Amino acid sequence: MKKARIFAIVAFAGLTLTGLAGCGRGEEGAILPEKGVRQYSASRLDPAVVDASNRFGLSLYGRLTEAKESDGNVFMSPLSVSAALALVARGAAGETDAGMSKALGLEGMTNDHIGSGYRVLLDLLRHPNDDDVIMTFASSLWMAGHKMFNPGFISGSVSDYAAETFAYDAEDDSAAKRMNDWAAKRTDGAIKKVIDRIDPNSALYVLNAIDFDGAWTSPFNAAVTNRARFHPTGFPSEEDFFVQMMTQGGLYEYAKLDGYETIRLPIGKKDSAYLAVVLPDKAEDALAKLQAKLAADPKILTGKLESRRGTIELPKTQFAYSANLNEELKAMGMETAFDPLNASFPGINDEPQTLFISNVEHFSSFEMNEDGVSASAATIVEVEVGAASPPPEEPFRMSVDRPFVVGIVDRETGVILFVGTVSNPNAE
Repeated sequence: MKKARIFAIVAFAGLTLTGLAGCGRGEEGAILPEKGVRQYSASRLDPAVVDASNRFGLSLYGRLTEAKESDGNVFMSPLSVSAALALVARGAAGETDAGMSKALGLEGMTNDHIGSGYRVLLDLLRHPNDDDVIMTFASSLWMAGHKMFNPGFISGSVSDYAAETFAYDAEDDSAAKRMNDWAAKRTDGAIKKVIDRIDPNSALYVLNAIDFDGAWTSPFNAAVTNRARFHPTGFPSEEDFFVQMMTQGGLYEYAKLDGYETIRLPIGKKDSAYLAVVLPDKAEDALAKLQAKLAADPKILTGKLESRRGTIELPKTQFAYSANLNEELKAMGMETAFDPLNASFPGINDEPQTLFISNVEHFSSFEMNEDGVSASAATIVEVEVGAASPPPEEPFRMSVDRPFVVGIVDRETGVILFVGTVSNPNAE
């Protein structure tokens, strides 16, 4: 089974260049914590930081579903985007800080509080207590050699977000290749290219990568996978197409609720993660209503469900997705961070010029088959200067033959790693 991969990039560029010398840098590959050993126990996890990441990510997901084409898929990583922007926000001040903190759900928290929360969360995720689940997180700061950066921003990025530190020359053609090589290495070759060229005005690039590899606790039997109709409109129509439908019966966390039914499919030998599948009712606008509910309520994916016996029919799925996040993030309260005249990031660099976010892109892919799930994502942020119902008596049968919502959730921390809407399982 392929690994599930999330990838995020945050890029800072300078509107006007100065001749200041850069601070000292680390060597490539020099600052990765030891694998296999947890530094923190689960009791140290901060639920407020997890909840903020989940709520921010689902709110962003809701805006993306509103903007998508009616027959299009949406898939993104709440953790990837929230961690990247939280790292950037630690250097913000004034209205920029207020706007980013509000959008990220981190109002009232200090940088130390937020950093500590992500440090523990990422440590737990990178060291799962399950042989069938591999979860890694890596990030990096790429600093232009002509710029100076605040030591506190660098040290906080290293300690709280597992960041490696590198220097680059914007006029060196090999700089982009080095970043692409870093991305390819951290995603096991899944993402080979994250940048075409270095902006000559650039000052800083921030990259993060999440690698998730999980097999079903109980794999589907490929011998019973059959060709079945999928109804992209939610009802039988001329737009129907065929998919490979996997089938399995057993005891599952399941609920039939107002407007939808949902099931949790366990991942790993110790059930340390799960895939949540949420299927809207067969009704007009049921998918849109479900997406709006989910954008406001993470418990649809993370809340407790009762166990029920039944059968799940689930289509094999594979697709890629990409989106520009600029307008969504501005609408969520980050307008000032995108304003070249008013953005303020003195915690990153306190030179006279203004750093501002100019572009945020997210790229992802999702695959699901009889063995497990696989996903990947990339986010590019460019900054420039200037409760369940009582179960019925009969076993349930959940046939996912129309557009549905998926989420991958780490059970120990409750953090939502991926969320998406699948309108076309075959859209490779």
